[in-house]
Amino acid sequence: MVVGGTGLYVDALTRGFVFPEHASLSAEWQKQPLSAQVRALAAHDPHAVETIDTKNPRRVVRALGYVLATGKLWSEVNRSSRFERPTLRLVIDRPRDELFARINARVRCWPELGLFNEVSRLLDRGVSIARMNELGQVYRAATRVVAGDWTERTFVDRLQQELRQYARRQLAWWRRSRDVHWVSTYSECNEMVHQWLSQRGSW
Repeated sequence: MVVGGTGLYVDALTRGFVFPEHASLSAEWQKQPLSAQVRALAAHDPHAVETIDTKNPRRVVRALGYVLATGKLWSEVNRSSRFERPTLRLVIDRPRDELFARINARVRCWPELGLFNEVSRLLDRGVSIARMNELGQVYRAATRVVAGDWTERTFVDRLQQELRQYARRQLAWWRRSRDVHWVSTYSECNEMVHQWLSQRGSW
């Protein structure tokens, strides 16, 4: 059982994920608007635009550069390494006001739980600020507090906003997945899992 909201990690496990050969997009194409790049990608690899975030310029540029330089399909890159066993993909979709209230409460708890002390200890042990920034939104924001760039109030306000936006992007990712089952309660989730397992007889 894998639990978490990061769709790329779940897709990497259940659908396979490899790093394709790097291919840069030409300077001419780099200057084109995102809409033109998406149209070009759709013309060369229609399935690719169904599997990547076409509002993310970095992902579009990488996929388009690959298909133009190699003549291969971006959408075929990971098919050979897919997980062979059947999987059930569930998204628990809670009301937005409840979801955002939980995010806000969680952020308010982190300073009390010693987050800033943890970041200070890591920096004292020689972990660079650049490395801290690579550890994600929470550590990046906490490092700014420890470095004196932000107040704790700024940390809470900015991180609450960033994580609410991140939650929206996570939900948008799952909406693009055709094999995801949406449920509204944890009991509904449990019921669907038991039903799915009973149809297979065993784990």
